Amino acid sequence: MASTDAPAAQAASAPRDEGALEASTPTRTPEAPADEFDADLVADLHDAFGMMYAGSEWDSDDEEQHPKRTTDGFDLPSLLSELAALISFPQQAGTKRRLFPPRTRAPSVFPSTSPIPPLPPATAYLPFSPLPLLARLRTFGASGLSPTVPPEIGALACALHGWVSAGRDALACAHACGATWGVGGLSDLRPAVRDGVVRRLKSTLSSRHAPGCAWRITASPPELPSDLRRILHPLTATSLAPLSRALAQQSLSGPLAPVWSSPVSGEEIQHLAIALRRHLPPLGPDPESENRTAGPRPPEPKELLASALALFGWFPYDPSFPTDHVLAHGTPTDIVACRICRRRVGLWSFAPEHGRALDLGAAHVSWCPLRAEGWWRESALVAGRREGILMDPKTLGEMLIVSDDGRPKKKWRRR
Repeated sequence: MASTDAPAAQAASAPRDEGALEASTPTRTPEAPADEFDADLVADLHDAFGMMYAGSEWDSDDEEQHPKRTTDGFDLPSLLSELAALISFPQQAGTKRRLFPPRTRAPSVFPSTSPIPPLPPATAYLPFSPLPLLARLRTFGASGLSPTVPPEIGALACALHGWVSAGRDALACAHACGATWGVGGLSDLRPAVRDGVVRRLKSTLSSRHAPGCAWRITASPPELPSDLRRILHPLTATSLAPLSRALAQQSLSGPLAPVWSSPVSGEEIQHLAIALRRHLPPLGPDPESENRTAGPRPPEPKELLASALALFGWFPYDPSFPTDHVLAHGTPTDIVACRICRRRVGLWSFAPEHGRALDLGAAHVSWCPLRAEGWWRESALVAGRREGILMDPKTLGEMLIVSDDGRPKKKWRRR
């Protein structure tokens, strides 16, 4: 028996393998102390379990460390503010504004008393807007193209097809498609050859743009220069009368008036001066008020010149304070300027001793809409008619055709 129990005793007395003991026995990590948890989380858990196990079942020795929370110190507004602070994102102080701001409507015309609005860039593709056309035209200035370039491929025709000036007799795409070409050297060609070249260039004003360019597809309509003239130089008495008065007081106050001419007849200028006089207050005693039966007095020469200058869009120009509209109190100046093409003319150059006359229409730049022919016939003031009556009532009655059969029969019509 002793021999049999010896190995067992030796095995029992032998030291045990610590590695095997650790492998067979599961490891236990010491519990983390309560002070390592977040204090707020512990307090919330304590309150939750306190509601679940009320009374002595949840009493503990450290009850005094976690007093129960009460809502006695909170009211509804403070609770809502706390909740809003939890779910809201950090942002700036709130300001009230309209989601869709009210659309401002630009005026349709700009009389002589209003300045021209800022022009969009010449590179903007706005083929049906008059002001972008003016921005493209102003790139040519007064000498962008040679005087020998015919109007078929002149500045106005090129601007309508999306071209701007890139130098003397040089053109570039206004929409930055990269296309460039020139019209120089036409004066060196024989007349027969030059006419053929001009016709070929005119037919390729659109196709000279690069493929994919918007100007290659749609160009500006030919009536756009007339629209530009109508919005910047309306032929109304409310626009021409203040301009005529400003020209008479600031540019024609000297003893001698310049020699001038215009494509409008003298009778039409006289009708215009009398019509504009009705829309202006008299500067002194009105001689017409003494004798109404004698009719309106004939306009004086300076009054005729002021009315003609106003009709063709010439404004008083002061180099020290240049403006593009009529001012209430302007300074005397003997320079007039067009606010569309920006051409400036010194009236002293056309004094009687110089022997030349100022052509009020031809003095504008070649591409200016005020240099076109016959546009002044749109005004009733020039024709001697009252403003707003552009047609004889008899002529208007002849144009109207009234059917004798009455209204056409319709199924839905009772009678």
